[in-house]
Amino acid sequence: MLDEQDRKALIFLRKSLIDNCAVCKGSGVPCECRDKYEFEVRKILAHIPHRYRFADLTTIESKESLTAKNAVQQYLEKIDEHKKNGTGLFLWSEEKGTAKTYMGSCVLINALRHGYTCYFTSLDECVALITSGWFDADKRAEFEQKILESDFLLVDDVGDACSESK
Repeated sequence: MLDEQDRKALIFLRKSLIDNCAVCKGSGVPCECRDKYEFEVRKILAHIPHRYRFADLTTIESKESLTAKNAVQQYLEKIDEHKKNGTGLFLWSEEKGTAKTYMGSCVLINALRHGYTCYFTSLDECVALITSGWFDADKRAEFEQKILESDFLLVDDVGDACSESK
């Protein structure tokens, strides 16, 4: 289900990418603008937060994040192999603000470009979704579709959820 911000983003994207396209002028003929629009829709459906939908590894320059950035770049270079082998990537730091979520979003965006299904969630949302499915078959199916069947899953705020339980 889309929230109001995502609905507005879709309307804006449709107007800016398709309706104002210099090539097809929104006529409905096959055009690159539709591919761009559909890719943006896939980011929204993957639940990637708005502030991370344009995440790009090339913008990360902080010394604290360079090692992780290099690891993510190496992971992305072999993303098809990692998908095939079921190999995940764990980004961890005791500090906030080290671009973990940003880099994870880069992985999802890259995976979407490769045609994979992706989903962005927090640990709290994941737990809420699984527990809501204990007695509701629709919620259980939603958990399976979003969490279990996604090719790439980003679970954010794991440390926050764990530290709150201490």
